[in-house]
Amino acid sequence: MTDTLHFDIIADTASPDFAAAMAIYLEAFPAAERQPVETVRQRVADGRSQLHIARSAGRVAFMALLWPFVGTDFILLDYLATEPAFRGRGIATRFMANMRTRLEAQGTNLVMEVEDPAHGDNPEERRRRLELYRHLGARQLEGIHYLLPPLHGSKPTDMILMLFPGCPEGFIRGELVRRLIIRLYAELYGRGEDDPLLDSSLAHIHPRIKLV
Repeated sequence: MTDTLHFDIIADTASPDFAAAMAIYLEAFPAAERQPVETVRQRVADGRSQLHIARSAGRVAFMALLWPFVGTDFILLDYLATEPAFRGRGIATRFMANMRTRLEAQGTNLVMEVEDPAHGDNPEERRRRLELYRHLGARQLEGIHYLLPPLHGSKPTDMILMLFPGCPEGFIRGELVRRLIIRLYAELYGRGEDDPLLDSSLAHIHPRIKLV
């Protein structure tokens, strides 16, 4: 079945489309890995975060939140999810294909924080999500052990960092990755450079990091 999809960017946080996107978001991500809806609402309203949706058959079928790092060539793909009834129809693939065209024209990469299947109590779910991003064309930053600060509770989440579409050379400079992680912690999670979780995430960053 081929869906007629309409992609859009939502800025009106009082709209039914925003509410529908947040319902998908709440269903798809556990509390420890998602921001409160009111935080998302404020970030979208003031333009720091971009809310992308896809409509199919008059319904919001997909959502993605993007966070551009101003002054850099990186945009965080903060969250991406499909409404359960529309999964398996390639909507995320079509969204990423559209993004690839834009990113390659701009010389920009999406950054992705992806749950590490080697940790946590839901390894199969994590493995499927990692395989989805690999299928979409994302590449992992080899050797980076990244800790997502806890958004609910006190336990951080072990993550993998990925880039999409990646660098043609097949590697990225470690200093760029270091600065990127510092900005992730500061802008998304409000944590300073003296944070012990940040110290752990910055440990063992080599001068040249392979994309795999």
